[in-house]
This record gives sequence, C-alpha cells and structure tokens, in this order.
Amino acid sequence: MYDNVDYVNILSRYRLNFEAKVIDKLIEYNRLIIDYPANLTAYKDYARGFEALIIDSIIAVINTMIMTDEVSKIVDIGTGGGIPGIPLAIIFPEKKFYLVDSTAKKTNAVALFCKTLNLENVEVFNERIEDFAHKHRNFFDFGTCRALGRTDITLEYLACMIKNQGLIGLYKGPAYYAQEKKYADKASNMLGLKEDIIYSYRFYEKDEEKTRLYVTFRKIGKTALKYPRKNGVPANEPLAGE
Repeated sequence: MYDNVDYVNILSRYRLNFEAKVIDKLIEYNRLIIDYPANLTAYKDYARGFEALIIDSIIAVINTMIMTDEVSKIVDIGTGGGIPGIPLAIIFPEKKFYLVDSTAKKTNAVALFCKTLNLENVEVFNERIEDFAHKHRNFFDFGTCRALGRTDITLEYLACMIKNQGLIGLYKGPAYYAQEKKYADKASNMLGLKEDIIYSYRFYEKDEEKTRLYVTFRKIGKTALKYPRKNGVPANEPLAGE
C-alpha cells in the first residue's frame, strides 16, 4: 500500500501518529487527487504532494486542538479537489463535513473520491458559495478554506454560516502580517468576528522548509443579513477595500 514512498517517516517528521487504516486512506486520497485525469493539483510527485496537500491540511488543526467535542459540523468552501476537507474528514470520522465548490468537474471528482474512500461523513455541494452561505446561516461550528482568496473575502463568505462562538480557520503564508492582516481586522469588525489563535508551523516542499500560518477567527457577534453580498461581489469588491 505504501509503494516506494515512506509515508510513515513523513508523518513521523511532523510527529503525527494515526491508525493504519487512517494512514491508508490518507495515502489513497493523495494518490487519487494526483492521478485524477483532470488537473486538480499541480503536484505530481506523491511524497511532495503528501506533505503539501495532506500534511498541510491537518497539522495545524491537530496541534491547535480546535476540533473539540462541541465541533460537529464543518464547512470547507472552495474545496477544489477536496483540500482540506477530505484529509480532515478522514482523521475526524465522527464529525460531519460539508464540501462546497462552484465548479462541477471539481465536485464530481470530490464525490468520486469520497465514494472510493467510503467517507460517509462528507456531503458535497456544487453551488455558488454566496448562495450556499445564505441557506446555512448560523449552521456550522467550524469553517475553513485553503487558498480561496484574500482573508477579508473569505471571511465574508464564511462569517454568516458560523454559530456564535464558532471558529473559522484559514491557511496563510508568513506574508499575512504584512499584506492581509489589516484587511482581516477591518472585515472582522464588520462581520462579528475576532481574530483568535495564530499558529505558526513548518513543512517541507522541494526539500525547502516553508513557514505557514493557521489563522483562526471566533464568531463573537451577529453577522448582518446582507453578508455575503450577491454572487461575485465579495471577490470583485473586497469588503475591506483595495
């Protein structure tokens, strides 16, 4: 099952230890997304993909211990090929995951991956995020997204869906402080959010150590009914300005 890639050593590098059946599913998903006929990821090397796709999806969530017993429903918007939703669903099988993307070829692939991996805790939605968000107001305990857009844009999509005291977790690079935090702070004030934990971690890509940030926001107030704005507006007219 492990081919010629030493996945166990990769996991050990990050001090991650899972049951064999969980590791098998993570490895199989890594193979599925890389080998899929349509281009769902730029990674074609299994070892590099496993670190940049799988490890990056789960390490911060595990180490911040934000998946408490109170967290039962999680949304992943702009999921693409299922990142980070599918790796998280594999390691947290007791929780329910809703994976959303507006591109049918991507959600079709994600649905196939979930069927192949026998993930019964995942639902896949081919829908505009703005439309999905208004249908699921105050519905989720936790929301996440990887590489969808600038922080204030992503927060506008997610804020209304999160319950009071729920969390949003976003994957960012070290440039977050210099390039995005001012937009995140402004949008948070408008959306009933407050920046919470920022977790810094490292992973390896092309034998180069990279720093990543996992930035979390807590829902502390109500999000106005007008958010998110109409389809296309959050991305074209960012909430925190240019």
